[in-house]
Amino acid sequence: MFWLLGMRLLATPCCASWDVHVQRRLGDKGGAYTASVVAADGKIYFTSEDGDVFVVKAGSKYELLASNPMGEVLMATPAISDGMIFVRGLKHLFAIAEASAPAASLDGKTGGPESSVKTRTR
Repeated sequence: MFWLLGMRLLATPCCASWDVHVQRRLGDKGGAYTASVVAADGKIYFTSEDGDVFVVKAGSKYELLASNPMGEVLMATPAISDGMIFVRGLKHLFAIAEASAPAASLDGKTGGPESSVKTRTR
């Protein structure tokens, strides 16, 4: 189980004791977190207001898998659907998926320069 308190990630191995097992800064950075934490595919996603998406492996040990700077303020909770994670920034909607998954734009078409969805692979 993971908790996010201020700028630290806390993990506890047993809910009955509520003992803090690990206390770490996400990505060794500070930051504020407004968005809710989301999880999928054995990963937990933390979105900071500073514009970083941190990916932590789900489990009892803290393992930072990735730190993804998005380049703008992030306040909204990411959404996960059909193998994609959607991250809403101050000015853009990012659609992130494995390289093999096609990226769909808001108009239902795949990619394209007219799309208002920025895609990145992870």
